[in-house]
Amino acid sequence: MSRALLSALLACASLAAAAVGGARGENSFATFPVDWARVPAAGAEPATAANLTATCTCALLNAGACTPNCCCDPACPAPLVAGFRAAGACLPEGPPPEQLTYCTPDEPFARVNLPSGDFYRIAKAPAGADFFTQLLCVAADHNPSLGAAYPDPPAGDVGANAAAAACPAPPAAAPVAAGYEYGQPLLASAPAGGGRATGALVLPSGALSAECLDAQQVGFMARLPASLCGADAPCERTFRSAAELAALCGDADSPLSPAWFVGLSFPAHPAASSFRPVTLTSLSRADPATGALTALDPAADLAAPTPAAGPPAACRGVVVAAHFLFRYTLGVGGSATGGGRGQLASAGVSLVLGDAVLPPGGAPLVLTTRFSVSWANASAPDADLPPLSGLPGYRPGFPVLAGVLAAGPGGAAAVSRLRGGLQLPGAGDAGRCSASVADVVGLGFGYNATTTCAVGLTLPQLRAFCTADDPGKTLRDLLGGWLDDLTSQQARASPPGGTPRRESCAAPPLAAAHAARRCRRRPCHRRGVVTGFDLRLLTGVAFASGNLQAKLLYATACFARGEWRFNTMAGGALQLFRLRFAAAFVPADQPAPVASLRPAPPLAAPLPPDLFYPFLTTSSTSAAPHRRRARGAGLLAAGAAAALLLAAVL
Repeated sequence: MSRALLSALLACASLAAAAVGGARGENSFATFPVDWARVPAAGAEPATAANLTATCTCALLNAGACTPNCCCDPACPAPLVAGFRAAGACLPEGPPPEQLTYCTPDEPFARVNLPSGDFYRIAKAPAGADFFTQLLCVAADHNPSLGAAYPDPPAGDVGANAAAAACPAPPAAAPVAAGYEYGQPLLASAPAGGGRATGALVLPSGALSAECLDAQQVGFMARLPASLCGADAPCERTFRSAAELAALCGDADSPLSPAWFVGLSFPAHPAASSFRPVTLTSLSRADPATGALTALDPAADLAAPTPAAGPPAACRGVVVAAHFLFRYTLGVGGSATGGGRGQLASAGVSLVLGDAVLPPGGAPLVLTTRFSVSWANASAPDADLPPLSGLPGYRPGFPVLAGVLAAGPGGAAAVSRLRGGLQLPGAGDAGRCSASVADVVGLGFGYNATTTCAVGLTLPQLRAFCTADDPGKTLRDLLGGWLDDLTSQQARASPPGGTPRRESCAAPPLAAAHAARRCRRRPCHRRGVVTGFDLRLLTGVAFASGNLQAKLLYATACFARGEWRFNTMAGGALQLFRLRFAAAFVPADQPAPVASLRPAPPLAAPLPPDLFYPFLTTSSTSAAPHRRRARGAGLLAAGAAAALLLAAVL
């Protein structure tokens, strides 16, 4: 290392120490103290310089002092070096010095005989004279060369150092294409803090847990959820106090506020300067007990969430479900949309409002919100997108489609399909029965499911239930009109991609359970209560054995009846009574598969009756002349028929 380089390094160290001073705390940029006695004066050269060609590289680790375990360090005393060597702890000393390699080794020549037995012999013999005549033996070496070495390059702003270490020029900004590629983040403008914020559209999601702690970025033509089995992507928010709930109601820029969704706007493509507002396609309110949706007027009923001090504390009118439908147009190479990219034609959102109510007893509120993003071509008809289940047959785990038979004008009949497919009631807060969109359990084709929940009744309520002539009232309050559709055989199961079967769902009338009833006042005892139902779905397969397609053949709702008895030891407190719902897929007993053959090709001309005459025999001698004449005609006809068959096949 040259003196100039070492001087520059020491000068840099002194400047850095002067800049940071002694006030710098212990952190990742802390420095060692400077020994000013060893720093040369300004303009003076250092007294010594390191020799980079030395072979004791471990001595450079602590120049001027003995480096521990460095056996070649001249600063280490001999007794200490002897201790290093005795302990076998010497550090690597670097590569050996460069020297010439001689051609003749010092060891004697030997010949090894390896017989086929278990022993071998080594016989030493003098080398032949001709061997030495072919070698060049070096007696003395006066070559001053020690091998190849790199010169010490100068440091500082000299030569091409500055140019080689210069920062690269910033890359030129890529031109913004007039179209989206698949998966490219979707640009949006959203209300934020009284103004507008522009960026990629993100929706709340639960990536590592069920909590809405993450953000799901929406990409062009990317479905949400990504799995085709799911209809939406749910996540949860937990509120533990009335203050948190009040803050939710007061935040107009929250994804739980309807104003945030209706305030969204989207450009047709990333290069567009104008933004188109989103269209509120539908607005509905979910009943907190049954989950039934009530349609609202988007123009008149859209309002900000309203707080309720309670008790219990609540925030009414929050968004519990938001379903986006983006319509797009796709371009071709060389078109105005940018070589096959796509553009947004329109954006619509359907909102479902609900109430966030803190449960009694100080328990936290878990609010489930659901989001979905669907895509449709701009030329597709304006209709709700049905759940994906397969085509032509059901896929395992995909939603079971179902609906309600509806009558139209002129005697027409059609099935009004359920938005989420066939579902079972689930358990909401504290295990209570709920049919809200957040608590129902969707049925996946081929997967049996069972749900249980509880209905809370006091003793007077159970007595009123006993005296009423309606053993299915609890179930009707939970399911609403869906129970009437089941009992009146208006519910229908549906094959994927086809028209729902009108005859595929049947259930016994609920009125058959009215006869078995008995009620006492103390204790109240109710028999014949409808405590749930079991759905039995008959399935079958069709088509090629290597590509089976599953379908629904029949469906039956079997109502279960039980007995509810109030425990008088509990006094007038609320008691829980259980309901159970189940669905089972039953494979049909089908015959064995049959061989599938291609149909025979059509014949353009009838075949003569003696086409196969050469294979026929007769014992009549008088038929010989006729046989000879027919043989030629038959062969000609066979050739013509073969040509016709070949033409038909090709």
